[in-house]
Amino acid sequence: CSTWGFGHFHTFDNFMYDFSGTCNYILASDCRSLTPAFNVQMRRDALGSIQCIVIELPSSTVRVNREGITLDGRNIPLPFFSEGVLIRTFGILVRLEVKPINLIVMWNREDYLTVEVGENFQNRTCGLCGDFNGDPLKSEFEGNLIPFQFANEQQEDDPNEACLPLESAYLCKELLDKVALHCPVDKELYVIRCQQDLCLGPEKGQVQSSCSTLTEYARVCARIAPETVSRWRTASLCTVGHCPENQVYLETGSPCRQTCSRPRFRCPAVYNPGCFCPNGTVLDNISEKSRCVQLEECPCVNNGHKYRAGQRRESRCESCVCLNSRWECKERFCPHTCAVEGGSHVTSFDSHKYRFHGSCTYVLLKDIQLPFIILIWMGCTSDHLLLLRVLLHLDRHGVQVENQKVQHLPLRTEHFVIFNQSSSFLQVDMWPWLTLQLQLQPVLSVYLRAEKKLFGLTKGLCGNFNDNSRDDFKNSMGIREGIASRFVHSWRLRSRCASPRNTDPDPCRWSEADAEYASTHCRALLNKSSVFGQCHGEVNPLSYFKRCLYEVCNYEETQDYLCGALQSYSRACAEKGMVLKNWWNETVHCAVTCPQNQEFMQNGSLCGRTCRSLSPGATCSPSPVLLEGCSCPPGTYLDQLGSCVPPASCPCFEDNRYFPAGSAVQLDGLTCLCSSGVLDCEGSRGLLPQGEEQVYCCSPCASLIPCPDTCLAERGDLLDLMTCESECFCPNGQYEDELLGCVAPEDCSCQQGETFYQANTVLQTECQSCTCRAGRWDCVMRSVCPGTCVQYGEGHFRTFDDRRFVFDGSCAYTLLQDTCDGADQGRFSLESKVVLCETLGPTCSRAVRLTVGDVSIELAGETYTITPPSASANFTVHDNSLYLVVTATIPYSSNKLVLIWNRNMNLIVKLMKSTQMSLCGLCGNFNGKASDDFRLRSGDLTSDAVAFANSWRTDPGCPLVQEQPSPCDTNPQRRAWAHRKCDIIRSPVFEPCHAQVYYLPFYDACVRDACGCALGGDCKCVCNAVAMYAKECLDQGVCVDWRRPDFCPVYCEFYNSHQLAGASYHYTGNGSCSWHYQPC
Repeated sequence: CSTWGFGHFHTFDNFMYDFSGTCNYILASDCRSLTPAFNVQMRRDALGSIQCIVIELPSSTVRVNREGITLDGRNIPLPFFSEGVLIRTFGILVRLEVKPINLIVMWNREDYLTVEVGENFQNRTCGLCGDFNGDPLKSEFEGNLIPFQFANEQQEDDPNEACLPLESAYLCKELLDKVALHCPVDKELYVIRCQQDLCLGPEKGQVQSSCSTLTEYARVCARIAPETVSRWRTASLCTVGHCPENQVYLETGSPCRQTCSRPRFRCPAVYNPGCFCPNGTVLDNISEKSRCVQLEECPCVNNGHKYRAGQRRESRCESCVCLNSRWECKERFCPHTCAVEGGSHVTSFDSHKYRFHGSCTYVLLKDIQLPFIILIWMGCTSDHLLLLRVLLHLDRHGVQVENQKVQHLPLRTEHFVIFNQSSSFLQVDMWPWLTLQLQLQPVLSVYLRAEKKLFGLTKGLCGNFNDNSRDDFKNSMGIREGIASRFVHSWRLRSRCASPRNTDPDPCRWSEADAEYASTHCRALLNKSSVFGQCHGEVNPLSYFKRCLYEVCNYEETQDYLCGALQSYSRACAEKGMVLKNWWNETVHCAVTCPQNQEFMQNGSLCGRTCRSLSPGATCSPSPVLLEGCSCPPGTYLDQLGSCVPPASCPCFEDNRYFPAGSAVQLDGLTCLCSSGVLDCEGSRGLLPQGEEQVYCCSPCASLIPCPDTCLAERGDLLDLMTCESECFCPNGQYEDELLGCVAPEDCSCQQGETFYQANTVLQTECQSCTCRAGRWDCVMRSVCPGTCVQYGEGHFRTFDDRRFVFDGSCAYTLLQDTCDGADQGRFSLESKVVLCETLGPTCSRAVRLTVGDVSIELAGETYTITPPSASANFTVHDNSLYLVVTATIPYSSNKLVLIWNRNMNLIVKLMKSTQMSLCGLCGNFNGKASDDFRLRSGDLTSDAVAFANSWRTDPGCPLVQEQPSPCDTNPQRRAWAHRKCDIIRSPVFEPCHAQVYYLPFYDACVRDACGCALGGDCKCVCNAVAMYAKECLDQGVCVDWRRPDFCPVYCEFYNSHQLAGASYHYTGNGSCSWHYQPC
């Protein structure tokens, strides 16, 4: 329905009439409901311009006038989205869309207003637009009711006015045919409106008065037959003035503009008049000059900085050039870091982050070719597990570092050099391709930096360093584990160490005071206006924030762990080349007071800044990252007492002895004078006797004594490091085996989780076949290993490369496509959008569209639609009561795509990729590297999940998501209910699965979604989250019967065959009944 000019109306039922009243009228309203879904009102002035539009919705009211647009009394910018209401510019129009109820309202800020409603409102509407009953006259104009009488009945007076009814209507007969001569729309009714305009206009008889009707006719023709609309406007006929820059005016332009940001954007053809770019050009929306340019002239953006076409930018790990508005990037190898921080948090070389709770000595890093091993000892203190010691073992030489300063540094041995890199860091140099740094304060942490020489050659808790984060949990026997505890346990050094526990409690739930303290101080990491905000584009702060909460709530040394967590984020930024200056000023708890006359510096390296470093042979290498710490002012050196002194006051060092400056000493029969930290001796000093070497060992080297052979040691190549734990040993030539006792080496059993398998046993998984040989799994990868991407609940994602993020947007988004280089059209694309509830609250379901070539299938409303219907052979659809499974083959390849949709919020995407192809979208690029999954549509890389997801909107006019506050923060009253409902995931019900699938991400997702549910127990939020964890368990071979008649029931038959026995329900029906719900 539309209205234009001096009061022309075109109803829902295709009837035209004229009415030029100036009161407030109901244009269209839902009149068959006690709580109307919408009510659209309007008011014109005497010249025909629309003065005011009011759109009343159940939960809000939108008002439009010459001053702007308000929602419930507050001004709003465009584009705008809230609770299902989307308002944005649409060519020269403004468009309001209420998605849950299929309502669209558009206006041109002058005289034109249109309302579009879905078929669900047939026979439900009233107002100037009629009752939408399919009959142009029935109801509205029955009984010879004339238009102005019908219109006056729709008057909705303002309480402060008394509006008099209009008593006449006017007609005239003249129309200019040059608008669309061959348009199939009948001109007669528009001729009448044009004549009326000529009579009522301010300049009677002038053709300018008919412009509104001519424009409306052009608009209607453009929808039906755009090719019939001519360029009819001239300088003397309905001119619209000049377009900005080099844009041109088109009567039938598409509001879906092609820009430098989206040069190949397409959308359904809805033509409107306006200013557009000439063919072959795009709008430069990056430079913000409204100018049309060739695509090759488009600039690019990186972290808010603009780059001209052809300009290059260099970063630590890639080189990029701006081409055709996209970043074309080439990766180059850069060092990878493995870290153990905050007591028990590990980040592998391939960026896999995990936490574990075990008390033992574990292999942190082991090289396949080189004879070195780095061990960590996790132990208990104050009933909490944390990192206590780090041990380095190289060719039977060992050194141990605890969370206290090591004296007499720098120290050089035949195999490594240890020195103070700063007041808080030790550095161990072994080879140019591996650097070990130990942070001693405020919390003992380990950082290993590996160069390319070690690529693909590492084992242990740091992973295998192959740029594939999906296989980081390969245990010591070569088979992939599903959870961290089983993976870590396989790398233990002592066979009798207890298994790390599978449970992962949230310590912040134990104390509200601790939780409040942690949230208040850790939130600085998320604050975009803080110093940490400068780095959000390089390092995502969310995982560091969660870790900070855990550590501050878990350990008694609250301030130490708070500062340690903040410092960890600062270091991660420094590794990306971004130094966070004076970050410690963000909280008073992390202010550093340096001893004596030392100063705290951003670059606080002590390398070459101590009196000991002046001694001949003292060595230190620069730190790979900038380290803050206490250091001496320029021109001074740190002496043995911790004071900064000039060189002339530095003592001299010999082994572990020191001599005051200016003193003379006898060494090896020579007289030596200490001057500026150097011993000046007459003659030559003696050397160590031949065959002897200086060895430094801080711990009893007895822990490195070889023990009798065991299968456990053989599995991890740890025979030289195992600690003797028994007085009973197997005979020579046999190994002690946990399953069979004493066996020949080739008969050693293999371990998978808590289970041991005899030699020659074969285990089959989705991606590999593994055979037990001599205590180790010999695995062969299958030629095709499917990747899985998941979108579930209120915006939870897991990419093909196992990177998790949360994004709850209101637009349609590209999940996966193969056009990643800017090509016009690819072989396939997969899109997902939310379907909001009619209550304008949370998301009710998800709609999915898969396009393969020219054919598409849409999953929506618990069913599916194939377009065109004749192409149904392109898809294989398996339909059951709970899931729709769609299988399609990607054209020109042997790759298969499988969609598993639960008819609601959960979507699983499986891709069998046997043919190489480029992939991009919210599911990532499926190259094994989680670290580069956040690739923007422009080709740039970001760490910000929101920016990443926003870039994959299918419609660039859809509003950007700015912030994603936690629903449990905005609805704190629901937090306890959410935890109580979601605790089933952590309960004994799912205990058989806890050792296979890490439950915490699913539990956190469940709590988040449950806090956001608007209807409490009536919503499906909790059930969707729990169902996704149950599906992951089933994929690992664990069947969990978790649904109950009183918790997420599925009623598959009229009589539910569960009966209450005690406190729980039990299935009592026939297990072979195909209609009854089965968990697996």
